[in-house]
Amino acid sequence: MTFFVSTYTCESTFSTMNTIKRKQRNRVTNAHLESLTRIETTNYKYNMKKVKDMHACFCSSQY
Repeated sequence: MTFFVSTYTCESTFSTMNTIKRKQRNRVTNAHLESLTRIETTNYKYNMKKVKDMHACFCSSQY
């Protein structure tokens, strides 16, 4: 039974990776592809608004 689960996980991960590569075309580096694949295949539910707010751009008005 473990063999089936690991095969499924492997095929699912490659499918996700191929979807990312199709959308990003040739703009994605191997490191970026690895990071995006990890994000897409994790079970962790993240709050994207909170992440976005944490990394908000603070622009200076001196320009």
